[in-house]
Amino acid sequence: MSRHLPSYLKPLRVQHGLSQLELAHLMGISVSLLSKVESLTRRPTARVILPAELVFGLPAREIFPGAYNDIGKEVGQRARSLRVQLKHRPDPAIVEKIALLKTMTKRLGASNKEA
Repeated sequence: MSRHLPSYLKPLRVQHGLSQLELAHLMGISVSLLSKVESLTRRPTARVILPAELVFGLPAREIFPGAYNDIGKEVGQRARSLRVQLKHRPDPAIVEKIALLKTMTKRLGASNKEA
């Protein structure tokens, strides 16, 4: 994960007076993993993101905006690629998939521009 991407996990932990050991315990992860996520040497996974949302009552987009935007870009690129592949298929069931992918890429494109 790029060091320039923001994460507000550590400031939230400090703001609430939690040690790394305490937050790691609450989240059910190792202190080592928490330290790597806080120092931006490891991208947060669902195993980190979901407990962080529950502990702090904030959405992932607010706690991990850099990772959230990076993942959104990656998903958007895969959706565009899949849409191109599906366009050339004559199957009528493809129409629903293409509509979903089109909506998704539009939504992800908009959310990436907001950041």
